[in-house]
Parts: sequence; structure tokens; C-alpha cells
Amino acid sequence: NHSIVAPDLRGYGLTTKPQNPEDYLMTKLIDDIKEFIEELNVIMKRDIVIVGHGWGGMIAFCFATMHEKLIEGLVIINGMHPMAFYKQYYQNEEQIKKSWFIEPFKHADIPEKYIMMNDFKHFDKMHKGFTSEEEEVHKYMFSKNGSLTAALNYYRAFLGDKDQLKKLPYRKINVTTVILWAEKDQFLTKPIAKYNQEWLKNSKIVYYTKADHWVMRQCPDEVNEHISNFAMDEWQDVVVQERSLSLSKHPWEARPKNGPCSVFMEGVKKRRRHSYGFLPMFGFIPEFL
Repeated sequence: NHSIVAPDLRGYGLTTKPQNPEDYLMTKLIDDIKEFIEELNVIMKRDIVIVGHGWGGMIAFCFATMHEKLIEGLVIINGMHPMAFYKQYYQNEEQIKKSWFIEPFKHADIPEKYIMMNDFKHFDKMHKGFTSEEEEVHKYMFSKNGSLTAALNYYRAFLGDKDQLKKLPYRKINVTTVILWAEKDQFLTKPIAKYNQEWLKNSKIVYYTKADHWVMRQCPDEVNEHISNFAMDEWQDVVVQERSLSLSKHPWEARPKNGPCSVFMEGVKKRRRHSYGFLPMFGFIPEFL
């Protein structure tokens, strides 16, 4: 009933890997996504919901700022609107500490050599939610020539020209948004979730009270259900509540209440127009419907 497209951003996977940090400025990333969406919709207009995690969440916010008419919804998973991040970064010591890891990345070559030491041992610490097979694929892909530099260039572009983000024409984004926020994030502090809402006209926050930055790996069933329900416009109005989702294949295998996938939801979502994402490419809906 809906399609999922998960493209590699520039520099990742098998995409081209520019080695100049300036090629990773936000305006260029926004243009990449715009061209990609326009290519997807070249034959038939589809309702598009963008999902962004972490740094991808910031890109999603910036894209929606510039091209909100191209999308129907946003799902942000522990991601930050640039202005929300700056607001917290400049007034919160904890956020400064959590963001300190990116500072060394502004130097050339040395970060790459450090990360690759001992068979990417740094990845093992950072990617605790990954399976051994997934981790091996990660190491293989980032061992390819230029791959690690391309990934680090996202940070170098940010550190080298912080004013680039402040120049975008920010305003409240008129796109219905759900923010999935893991409270034990190693890199982002909780207030950023609320600060994100200052730049959104209609949004909801779902807090995962015990999950960390890799919540989509810790709680794949729960996160996928939230995304799917949002994309298919099946959200129900909710009051503030705390509960543990039970989404296992067998109802008696409910997740424990104190597990990482316990959630706390705030706000309501107004109904969007119905999406016919299940239609084949050349299908159509009769006008009388």
C-alpha cells in the first residue's frame, strides 16, 4: 500500500564521492534531494513523506524549508532543525560535550587514519545496535577509496562554514511532522526535540524513553509502525500517555514496560488528505471518488 525508497546521499554507498568539503554544503544536498524527488514523480505525482535520522534529519528540515510543496509529511528520528541545534548548543554544556566528537573531523587525513585503526574498532563502539554482518558491510564500504573522507566531509562542510545554515530563509514549515525521539541519545540532548517544534506548524513528538541514537535498530518494529501509520494517515488523536508497544509476531511476547521501546507521546495530528499510495504507476482514481 506504499513504496519505500532509500537512496544513498552523495558520498555514500556507490555514489560519486567528491573530496572537497564544499561539495557537501547544505544547499547542494537540498538540490540533490529535489532532483531525486522530481525524477521519482516525472510520470505520476506521488505523495512523498521524507524520513530523516540524525544528520539526515537536519537535511530533511532544510529541504522542507525550501521545498515544502514537494512533500506531504516529515518523519524526523533524533534529528535537528539547524536553529534548534544552535539554540541548544550555545546554551547547554551537555550538548557541547556531546557534540565535541565532530571537532577533530575538521582536520584532513588524521581522522580517517584514526577511525580505520584496528579494523575500524571505533565503529564497533559507535554502532552497538548493528549486527556483525551489518558492521562488516559498513567496514567494507568505508574501506573503499574516498568513502570515509566523503562521509566526514559532511561534518567538515558544517564546521568550515557554519554561517551557511544561518543564511537559509527559515520560517515555520507547513508540513505535518512526527518526531521520534530517543531520550538516551549519545549525541543530541532532549530539549532539541521541543526546539524543533518551534519551526513546525503541526507536529507530534514520540519519546522513546530508554532508547538511544540508534532507536530504529533497537526498536525496528515500533519505529516502522510509527512511520507506516503516519505515511498512510492512520494516526489517531492521542492524549499524553506512556505505554510500551507490543508488536511482536505473537501477542504473548509483549515487550517489557521498562524496555528501550517504551514510548511517551505528546500532541495530536490533524488529518491530511487521503493518500492513494497503493496505486500502480499508471493507475488513477475516478473523479467521483
